[in-house]
Amino acid sequence: MATMFCQFLPGYVGPYGIKINHRIYDCADLGPFRRQPSGVARKKNLWEIHRDLYDANWIWVRTAVPARPAGRCPDQSRR
Repeated sequence: MATMFCQFLPGYVGPYGIKINHRIYDCADLGPFRRQPSGVARKKNLWEIHRDLYDANWIWVRTAVPARPAGRCPDQSRR
């Protein structure tokens, strides 16, 4: 059974997407969340962002909207 190790990073969804360690992650799914607070005051209104420790090419963003699943966005830095 494979084990996946993920890192939790609180973050901001800016007009360019999400920047983590000089990488920029962006996709169409982030559109409604750009420049918006997460709505979770105890996390300072930052979004819950997860990254695989062994593959930094993708991130996952957990949203507070139950009907909308977490988005998966690719690294745009190398394009």
